[in-house]
Amino acid sequence: MRDARGVVMKRRGPPNVPDPDGHPRPPASCAPPPPRLAVPIQLDENAGPMRRRRRRSAPASPRDSLSRRLRLRLDDAEEAGDSAGDPAGDPAGDPSAPPIAEASLAHPPGSSFAASSFAPSLIETSPSSPRLAAFSPSDFRVAAALGSGTFGRVHLATHVESDTLVAIKTLSKSEMIATRQVANVRGERDALARASACPFVTSYFGSAQDARCVHFVLEYVPGGELFSHLRRVGRFAPSETRFYAAEVTLALAYLHGLKTAYRDLKPENVLLDARGHCKLADFGFAKRVARGHSGRTYTVCGTPDYIAPEVIDRRGHGFAVDWWSLGVLVFELSVGWPPFRARTSEGTYDNILRKPPGFPPAVFGDESNESNASNASNASNEPSDPSEARGLRDLIARLLRKDAKRRLGFGPGGARDVASHPWFAAVDWRGAERREMTPPVVPTIASRADVRHFDAEETHRPLEHLFELTEEEQELFEDV
Repeated sequence: MRDARGVVMKRRGPPNVPDPDGHPRPPASCAPPPPRLAVPIQLDENAGPMRRRRRRSAPASPRDSLSRRLRLRLDDAEEAGDSAGDPAGDPAGDPSAPPIAEASLAHPPGSSFAASSFAPSLIETSPSSPRLAAFSPSDFRVAAALGSGTFGRVHLATHVESDTLVAIKTLSKSEMIATRQVANVRGERDALARASACPFVTSYFGSAQDARCVHFVLEYVPGGELFSHLRRVGRFAPSETRFYAAEVTLALAYLHGLKTAYRDLKPENVLLDARGHCKLADFGFAKRVARGHSGRTYTVCGTPDYIAPEVIDRRGHGFAVDWWSLGVLVFELSVGWPPFRARTSEGTYDNILRKPPGFPPAVFGDESNESNASNASNASNEPSDPSEARGLRDLIARLLRKDAKRRLGFGPGGARDVASHPWFAAVDWRGAERREMTPPVVPTIASRADVRHFDAEETHRPLEHLFELTEEEQELFEDV
């Protein structure tokens, strides 16, 4: 789905739902702005796709002529290579690409931050788990639906032969064709396969397909979305936010080392495993991007609250969009809502392009926003640790610089520069890579098939399909 600017949009659930058991709530000075409203979606034929989180609307005239829809072969190839002068535009991969263990993290002087422990050989995997295989849909026993998205649905399932619990992401082929997303499906598959060795990324085991659907077989991550846990507590303490920011930074560092921009970071796409550690999910917008300042891609996509200014302005973007999204994520985890939120997506875009983030003094101190200086005299509005608040505010401000070239993480240091910020001084990066940090939230898991942390539907409802595919259209999915 596309809005007036052609940005992929996901409508998100209500923020800051108060917890009935008395969990911390945002203070009065952090009262959230007006709730997100559903806005009409306009189709812009010259722009990228629009995504929504829960519900979707079928495109007009879904059953176009065969000749028109077969032109999607060329359209998808052009979108896959939309990086100007970018040898990494081909989602199938670049033969000159570095090995998977080469991450963008170097070992800065005086820091424990290193990339060595990212070597895939050091990451333990279950020998009984199916991995990178070609499955048949009949190989699985499908159970509850864990969630729905714009283009498909995710189900809990069991691989019958190995008795392995998995999550199956099912995408409608007709929907992919009608919305010109075939190349993105290939890109998602390739990105997941490349990054599965990272402990902070949802593992990809393989794929299956039938006449109507493509199925990605993924690791089941039972702790649910970070967004759900944020809604329960309202906002996280700085130390808790630092845990999630550190593990997400490691995930982004790994992806950038593979020349992959994630492009869809937000709390809904950060899952928690049974121990409470982070796993990035949903790689539908992941894209190979050339390294260096020349690496650019131009597809307009993302979620409105998290989109970087250079994406909205269509100036071309690279890895820096992920560091912008990290800044928005850190802000939302700390405050309870994103920094540029407005009543409409257009208002959000305008805030992103033209306004600085508003830092509530109760979280960031009285120096954060001059317009709130009148509140500084109220002691209850002051954070408990002013130095911690200043460091947090400085990190967010550097990540949310509207000029991508001045943004923290843009330079050759990449993730190393982000990890070296003073606010992360308390993080033992070697231990974080080994997932030795203590998670602030440990999800309650009663059994391996527990789905309590998802909006699960026990009834298995088949996907709706816009039309039946012809043999020529089926060929579009031969290599998926």
